[in-house]
Amino acid sequence: IKNPIVLTDGNTRYIATLAYDEIYDGMWAINIDGNISIREIVRIPGNKVNISDDRHSFDCALNELNTIAKILMKCTLE
Repeated sequence: IKNPIVLTDGNTRYIATLAYDEIYDGMWAINIDGNISIREIVRIPGNKVNISDDRHSFDCALNELNTIAKILMKCTLE
């Protein structure tokens, strides 16, 4: 893993990388209006992405997306 980082959200730890060449399908740490969120990202036609979590989803242009890190593994502590 190049340039690794561990993100913590309650009892969940995410192992992520700050080094990536392009945005592609998977879990990402993103910045939405100053708030950091872990979201599922799917590339869709028209140079757009669909961004979703358990309750909401929306589409946006790829160049409007502010990614922080690509999530590689999710670890839940008991």
